Amino acid sequence: MFLPMLMRVIAGLQRIMGPFQGAYVLVAGLITVFTSAGMMLVFEENSDGPIKTFDDALWWAITTITTVGYGDTVPVTSEGRALAAGLMVVGISLFGVLTAGVAAYLVESATEEDEDEQSQKLDEILRRLEALERSLEQRDETK
Repeated sequence: MFLPMLMRVIAGLQRIMGPFQGAYVLVAGLITVFTSAGMMLVFEENSDGPIKTFDDALWWAITTITTVGYGDTVPVTSEGRALAAGLMVVGISLFGVLTAGVAAYLVESATEEDEDEQSQKLDEILRRLEALERSLEQRDETK
C-alpha cells in the first residue's frame, strides 16, 4: 500500500522537477527524517525530555523538517539541540529545492503557452499574407 503511493509521489515530483531531482529530494528527505529520529532517540531517551520512543522521535523529526514545529516534543540535551539545528537547516534547504522546482515548472509551462500562442498568431498572419498575395496575383492577371 505504501510503495504504490510512494511511486506516485516520485512520479509527480519527477514531472515537476525533472527526471531525477524529485526522487533525490524525496529520498534525501526520508533518509534525513529517519536518521535524525534514530539519532534523537539515542540522545534523548535517557533524559527528562518528552522524546522516549522512536515514534516520539519520528514525530519530532517530521515536524522539525517541515518547519511546523508544534513544540510538543523538543530535545533537552545539547546533542539533541545540535541535531535539531542541523535538521532545521536541511529541512529549509529541501523545501527550498522543492519550491524552486515547482516555480521553474510553472514558469516553463507559462513560457510554452506563450510560445504556442505566438506561433498560432504567426501562422494566422502567414495565412493572411498568402491569401493577400494570391488575391493581388489574381487581380494583376485580370488586368
